[in-house]
Amino acid sequence: MAESKAIAIQDFSYAYEGSRIIPVLKNIDLEVEHGEFVGIVGRMGAGKTTLCLAMNGIIPHYMGGYLQGTILVDGMDTRVYTPSDLALRTVGMVFQDPEAQFVRTTVLEEVAFGLENLGVPREEIIPRVEKALQQVGLWHLPKIMERSPFELSGGQKQRLSIACALVLKPKILILDEPDSNVDPVGVNEVFSLLAELKKNGLTTVVASHRVERLAMYADTIVVLNEGKIVMRGTPAEVFSEVERLMSIGERVPEVTEAAHLVEKDYRIARTGSKLPVKVDEGLVYFRSFLEYRKK
Repeated sequence: MAESKAIAIQDFSYAYEGSRIIPVLKNIDLEVEHGEFVGIVGRMGAGKTTLCLAMNGIIPHYMGGYLQGTILVDGMDTRVYTPSDLALRTVGMVFQDPEAQFVRTTVLEEVAFGLENLGVPREEIIPRVEKALQQVGLWHLPKIMERSPFELSGGQKQRLSIACALVLKPKILILDEPDSNVDPVGVNEVFSLLAELKKNGLTTVVASHRVERLAMYADTIVVLNEGKIVMRGTPAEVFSEVERLMSIGERVPEVTEAAHLVEKDYRIARTGSKLPVKVDEGLVYFRSFLEYRKK
């Protein structure tokens, strides 16, 4: 029997309670492989948060509404398994605002909270909390276990919220704009951490507006527009479609836009090659362009 996908979404549509005639998600078909890093992009209101909530079972179990189609997470139907079931077995969820998730007064209590609710013995809790804090790079901070979550920097708070998910040993981590409330240093911290987790085989789905970061780290980019998936592919495949993306109000990495403008201004026809989406690719591209101009 073939191994199930990490996430398999088939013909999924959803409308919030009271808005049955206005679906937020429309006929979504998407498969995520085990170990894959998927970036979800789209304008505000495109359906990114709703899709994240549907992938961990908050929709429909806690938010109601009207849906059709199926979402299987590691083979488990989200209509049958509750968010608690999914969290216990396979899925970790990280939201935009880490402070909204904090419910305890110390980092130790915060990271241990989910384990305590599951009845994990105390002698097992402490080592798992330590490991989770090591995974997210917070263990080195002085007296980290005793500190208040609210005293940490923005990037550290988001790392802590990820630790709260990792302590439950998920196979899949879903993050809804984890970089929206942090400064540039915090953004670097979050994406560097996600890159390390991917190396360890964790399946990662990130909804974000940080297209430069997604271009660096994601295997696959999914573009949502008005509740529909309109593009899917590698970062180079998706972001090279500059005019198509801009027509729906979606950004591309700055280096990609610059290369596109060069080709447009100098009427350079591409022959199947993709535009650069990372800075190092851009350096190679523009060096080649300068050599071309010298001829």
